[in-house]
Amino acid sequence: MRIRLFVREPASFLHILDSISNWDIHTQGNIKRYYEKKFGISKEDKKFIEKFIKIRKKYFWTKLDCDFYLSENLKAALKNCRKRMNKAEFSELKEIINYFYKKIHALFLDFEKDLIKRKKLLEIELKKHNIRKMLKDIAKFYNVHKLPKQTNIHMIVNTSEGQSGGGANIEKHLNQNISLEPRMLNKRSKENLFRDIGIIVHESLHLIGHLGKKNNVKKILKKDGLIEDDSDIVREAIADTLVPSGYFAVKYKLAKSPLVIIFKNFKITPKNKSERHYYRDFRAKLAACLYPLTVKQINEGKNIFEGGYIKEAIKLFKQLKRR
Repeated sequence: MRIRLFVREPASFLHILDSISNWDIHTQGNIKRYYEKKFGISKEDKKFIEKFIKIRKKYFWTKLDCDFYLSENLKAALKNCRKRMNKAEFSELKEIINYFYKKIHALFLDFEKDLIKRKKLLEIELKKHNIRKMLKDIAKFYNVHKLPKQTNIHMIVNTSEGQSGGGANIEKHLNQNISLEPRMLNKRSKENLFRDIGIIVHESLHLIGHLGKKNNVKKILKKDGLIEDDSDIVREAIADTLVPSGYFAVKYKLAKSPLVIIFKNFKITPKNKSERHYYRDFRAKLAACLYPLTVKQINEGKNIFEGGYIKEAIKLFKQLKRR
């Protein structure tokens, strides 16, 4: 599977706009804080943010993402949006983008050179690791027999000094597009590069998992009666036991040890205090508890659908939820 990396403004533009609007628990608080420190948030800003939230909640993850992430420039992104929206919605979105353009463009420029430098370093580092073999091992675990020919990685602004992330929610050309928020963009180190590669593999894992036609983790969890948010926690926790700091990360020398296990005694933030932190903490703790079971499953040569593995994962999830 070929991996191609891109640095384009529309991807970061939407990512920044998502973050300052805080329309969903998965948007990035660090970008919002960076924006507020650099520009502040005026009453007029808030009016346009509210308008954007209404549009974004209608055209949620996988919708506007396709229009922006796969476009070379904002003009092309807007052209794609026009096909999706009615005239009034499109006119409003265009007005919002024009209003925020100077500030978001300036923020993007703060990180563009570092994004391009990281892209070049990652392209070199990716060649040194047997990523294809790792993805084949992951595909085997997910009982998938054919990898996509190519995956496109859209690198986007990350203002955090410690966190990294990504997403596999770009629906168009399914199984080919994911996003990457590189770790510590202004610091050049192997650790940061390895973490980025781990995120790339983690998000590719979700795309591979989606290819399972007879067996699909998301569908199985849904059949078990888990609501979507709970299903996402279980899916992500299983993936975390593999990469970016789990079994395959260690096997392919992206991590020295399975850091995922350090969260076993982690305290989960109550959902009523912070839904964002609840989701993050629950996922981390479940992954730590699930890790030994994943190792056992792989060492026995079993895939994710054999030997009651998923049932055990759900059982662990429900035990943690009752505490």
